[in-house]
Amino acid sequence: MLGNIDVEILIDEGPDNETVMGDVFDLLMALAQNNVPVPPQAIIEASTLPLSEKKKLQAMISQPDPMKQQAQQLLLADKQADIQKKQAEIPKIQTGAMLNAAKARTEGLPAAPPIPPSPLDLAQKLADINETNATAAHKRASATQIYHGALFQPLQTLADHAQQNAQRAVNVQQQAVDTMHQNADRVLDHFHQTANRESQMQLARMKAMRGQPPE
Repeated sequence: MLGNIDVEILIDEGPDNETVMGDVFDLLMALAQNNVPVPPQAIIEASTLPLSEKKKLQAMISQPDPMKQQAQQLLLADKQADIQKKQAEIPKIQTGAMLNAAKARTEGLPAAPPIPPSPLDLAQKLADINETNATAAHKRASATQIYHGALFQPLQTLADHAQQNAQRAVNVQQQAVDTMHQNADRVLDHFHQTANRESQMQLARMKAMRGQPPE
């Protein structure tokens, strides 16, 4: 019986090199996929590839990249061109400084008299003034019209409302008159019909009294 066996169980931590290296490899791959700059040599070293394959891959990576070298050369050429451009601008800057100094020296001298305006310039200024005045007058007229319209609007609304009420009263009165006429026509028709029946009945009685047969 297993329950009758007297045993002693010892639990110890064993080697986990492959598991740790696998975790490191997964971590490096996740960082590389998230755009974290991870050296490719580190990823190869943490992989489970044989040592010979690791050396081959590291040797291939360590070789210079022609495209990268060309990009570096273009970058250096661009920097050299920028330096040459700045060196070429130095004389221009010096000339500008000299002109500014000369201008500063001549600022204390009396200025030349201004050129008098020509008749054409005076006419143009007068036309501009007239146009400005006309525009201002038009704006004032528009503002006045808007102001008067705003004052007249409530009165116009009241007048329209009163006219609508008066028209409704006229319509109601006209309907009442029409109804009275219709009722009077009905009464008159009923009176004529009743009188006609009574006259016919009276005529029939008179014929009966005379012994004449009824029609």
